[in-house]
Amino acid sequence: MIKRAAAMLVFIASPLWAAEVDVPARPGALVSAIQAAAPGDVLRLAPGVHAGPVVIDRPLVLPGDAGNTTVEGSGEGSVIVVQVPDVTIRSLTIRGSGSSHETRDAGIRLGKKARNSRVVGNHLIGNLYGVDVHGAHDAAVIGNVIEGRRDHRVNDRGNGVYVWNAQGTTIVIASHALTEVEARTDRIAILSKGRLIANDRLGNLRMRAGLPIRIVVTAQDGRTEAVHERLGGRRVNGASVELNCLQDGKLALLASVTDLGDLVSDVQLHDPSLDDIYRHYSGEGLT
Repeated sequence: MIKRAAAMLVFIASPLWAAEVDVPARPGALVSAIQAAAPGDVLRLAPGVHAGPVVIDRPLVLPGDAGNTTVEGSGEGSVIVVQVPDVTIRSLTIRGSGSSHETRDAGIRLGKKARNSRVVGNHLIGNLYGVDVHGAHDAAVIGNVIEGRRDHRVNDRGNGVYVWNAQGTTIVIASHALTEVEARTDRIAILSKGRLIANDRLGNLRMRAGLPIRIVVTAQDGRTEAVHERLGGRRVNGASVELNCLQDGKLALLASVTDLGDLVSDVQLHDPSLDDIYRHYSGEGLT
């Protein structure tokens, strides 16, 4: 009984021993601070540029001064690599990863042992991948601004957040750039005035909204008027006709377009965008 009580005392008291350490923005200071830190310490990064890359091998909290504190990599590998549980990285600007897809060079890499780690409110800019959650269970990546590499072709850029075998991990992307978010999400939660009004997969939200599909029919040279006479709709730039229809009318309209034969050079279908869906649900207040 006495041994059990002593163990409980140590467990409860240990967080009180964590130190807060101010880390100056000078070469080698961040690496040295991590090596000297005890588990649970808070390493408060001063404004300025801190040299990376760094490996975090003990539970630590790394806060910065948002917008003023940068951790900059060497252009090789990941900038911050977390190898242990219970690490928090917040309010930092992180840039300068390498360019290897094979090793998934990232601004922040959470390894398999980085369980319950938190990446919150950071600005990750110019990295191949923003955050690589590689097997870290129960982690959270919340409210980060991620801007990818601009010196790579689009197909050669990595994901903003890459997740592999990370059960229980929460990824929250808060963004007003909905067209960029749309391509990287499969489930959408929409909040308006602090209230959750929709939460479902993107395809299901589209179906429930009942918004029209936009079909753009490009005519052969000089045949736009003929296409317009047959299909109706709206002429665009003297070269195309734009039509709207609901999902259940799409096949019939496409059949009409096919009947035009050589009058048509191209057909493009545009599902309702995430911007359209957001406006629909926030305007109607559906749940």
